[in-house]
Amino acid sequence: MTFSKILLAATIATAIGSAQAIELKSEADKVGYALGVDMGSTVKEIGGDKINIDAVVSGLKDAAEGKELA
Repeated sequence: MTFSKILLAATIATAIGSAQAIELKSEADKVGYALGVDMGSTVKEIGGDKINIDAVVSGLKDAAEGKELA
């Protein structure tokens, strides 16, 4: 379970990094971005090229929204 959470975090970080510049207006924006950076660093360390980032983002969104998981 912990490895899955690390992968999800890494995906978020990668998605943020690949998006256009984001404006960090609120504290929630800043905390979210910091979390993404931390996750992205972890993904890079474990071999980000071996992880499907889109699948990680999808899993993160589904879990956060309480959807049935694949």
